[in-house]
Amino acid sequence: MANNHFRDKNENYDESKIEEFTLETTDGDRRKDESKKTSGLVYGIEERPPLPTLCMLSAQLFLAVFSGILTTPLILSPFICLDSDKVALSEVVATNFFVSGLITFLQSTFGCRLPIIQGASAAYLLPAIVMMGFKGECPPPLTANSTAEEHEMITEEWKGRMCEIQGAIVLACLTQFIIGFSGICGFLMRFIGPITVGSTISIIGISLFPIAKDISSSHWGIAALTTFQIILYSQVLERFSIPCPGGRKFSAFRFFPVLLAMLSSWGICGILTAANVFPEESDAYGYEARTDIYPDAVKNAPWFRVPYPGQWGMLRVTSAGYLGMLAGALASITESIGDYQACARISGAPPVPSHAINRGIGMEGLGCIIAGLMGSGNGSTSYGESIAIIGLTKTSSRIVAQGTAILLILVGLFGKINAVFSTIPHPIVGGVVVITFSIVASVGLSNLQLIDMNSPRNYVVFGFSLFIGLSIPDYVNTNPEVINTGVDVIDQLLKISLGTSMFIGGLTACLLDNLIPGTDEERGILVWQESNDDNDQTTGKETMVDKSCYDLPFGMNYIREWKWTRYLPFSPTFEGFHFFKRGYLRMRHSFKSDL
Repeated sequence: MANNHFRDKNENYDESKIEEFTLETTDGDRRKDESKKTSGLVYGIEERPPLPTLCMLSAQLFLAVFSGILTTPLILSPFICLDSDKVALSEVVATNFFVSGLITFLQSTFGCRLPIIQGASAAYLLPAIVMMGFKGECPPPLTANSTAEEHEMITEEWKGRMCEIQGAIVLACLTQFIIGFSGICGFLMRFIGPITVGSTISIIGISLFPIAKDISSSHWGIAALTTFQIILYSQVLERFSIPCPGGRKFSAFRFFPVLLAMLSSWGICGILTAANVFPEESDAYGYEARTDIYPDAVKNAPWFRVPYPGQWGMLRVTSAGYLGMLAGALASITESIGDYQACARISGAPPVPSHAINRGIGMEGLGCIIAGLMGSGNGSTSYGESIAIIGLTKTSSRIVAQGTAILLILVGLFGKINAVFSTIPHPIVGGVVVITFSIVASVGLSNLQLIDMNSPRNYVVFGFSLFIGLSIPDYVNTNPEVINTGVDVIDQLLKISLGTSMFIGGLTACLLDNLIPGTDEERGILVWQESNDDNDQTTGKETMVDKSCYDLPFGMNYIREWKWTRYLPFSPTFEGFHFFKRGYLRMRHSFKSDL
C-alpha cells in the first residue's frame, strides 16, 4: 500500500526512494513496539482497546479527575455570591464538566495529542478570588423565606461577578493562545527554570491553604474525617483489592480514594442529619454539614440543559483583572509543559517536540477562551491525575482520553446530576481541598530536586521569592487603603497585581534566577531544558526517534508537501526558528561570493 501511494503521488518515481520509504515505515513500527515493551504498557498511545475495555478505562479516568473538576466551582461559589443558589450553582458545575470535556477532546485530537485530561485549574482560581475580594460583601444568603426581590438581587450580583471573571479569563487566555501558536512559548522558557516553576506552583498551593481552612471550619470533624479517609485509601489501603464475581479483583482504593471518601462522609452526614445531631439554626456551628439544607435544589434543576456562550450575560473586561488572570495563564503554561514531558515519558512516547508543545499551549489558550465565553468561572490546564492513572493502568491510549472527554460532556448536559453534586456539604469539600491544595504545594516543591539545593545561591532565590510572594500580597489584601494614587484604575491594577501571590513570587524568582550568577548545573537548566528538537544539537545529525504520534490526525501528506509549513511553529514540519537563521547565513554567504 505504501508503494502504491508513493507511485500515485510521483509518476517519475525512483525505486531507491520506495525502498527507503518502506524501510523507514518498518523501522518506525519496530521502535514503537520496542518503546511499548520497555515501558510495560498494555495499550500504547495510538492503540485502540476493545470497546468494553475502552468504556471501563474511560469511566475510570473520568472518576479520577471528577473531584478536581467538581470542587473548583464549589470553592469559588461563596466568592461570587452563588453559594446559596444551588440551582444556579449546579448550572455552573455542569458548565465546568461540559467545557472540560470539550477542551480535552480538542487537546487530545488537535493539540499536543497526548492522553491528558483538561480541567479547572487552581492557577486561575487564586486571581479570581483576589478580584472578588475588591467587590465587597455579598448580599444576605437566600433562605426558604426569601422574597422574589432577594432572589433577583443575588442573581444580578453573582452574574455580574461571573461576567467580570469571564472577561479577564478570555483576554488573558487570548494572550496564551498567541504565546502558544506563535512559538513565543519556547522563547520564554529559556528564562524559566525549575526554581521559578517550583516557587510559583508552591506559592499557589500555600496561598490557598487559608481557603481550605475556612471551608473546613464549617465542621472540623467531618472535614478531618474526609481528609483521613483520603489518606487511608490512597496511601495505606491502595495495595489491597476488593474481590469481585468471577474470581477477579478490583483496586478501588487505588483508583478512587477521593470519590470513596466523599461518598462515605456524605453518607455519614446523612445519618447524623436524620438523627438530628447537627444544629438546625443556620448560624450555628456544624449547620453546613447537614444534608437537608437545600431540599428543592434537585427538584428545581432541569433534567437536560446545554451550556452556551454568554449564558450569564455580557463579558466585562478590566485591566486589573486581565493582569491577574495573565499571571494565572503564565503559571498554567509552565505547569502544562512539565505535564507534557511527564505524560510522554510515562506513555512510552518520544520527547515532546517543540511544535507539539506550541500547539498544546495554544490549544489550552483556545480552550480557556471557550471556558471564559461559556462561563465556567475558571480556566483549564492539564490534569496530573490523568498522568498518574496511566502509570497505574499501563494504558496510554489516546482514544481513552477522548472517551473520557465524551463522558464529561454528557455529564455536563444533565442538570439533575449536577444539582446533586452542588449539594455536597461544605465540610466534605473542605476535607477534599485540604489534600488537593497540599498536593499542589508539594508538586511545586518537587521541582527543586532538579536544582542544587546545597547552593547558597538557590537558598536565597527560593527563600526570598517565597517570602515576597506570600508577605506582600497578604499585606496588600489586608490593608488595601495603603494603595491610593488618586486614580481608581491604577489603584485597582496595583491592588490585584500586588495582591496575587503567584505573580509576585514567580516574577521575583524569575528575575533573581536570571540575574544572580550561577552555573546551568546549579540552576537545574541542564536537566530542565533537555532538547526536544528533531535534530541532535550536539552532533548536528538527525535523530532516529519516531515522533509521528504528535502528527495531526489528517492532512499530513499535504503539510509535508507544502514547504511554507516549516515556518509555522505549530506545524509538525516546523524546523525551529534556526531555519530563518540558516536562511540568513546562506543569503549572506551568497552575497559575499557574488562580490
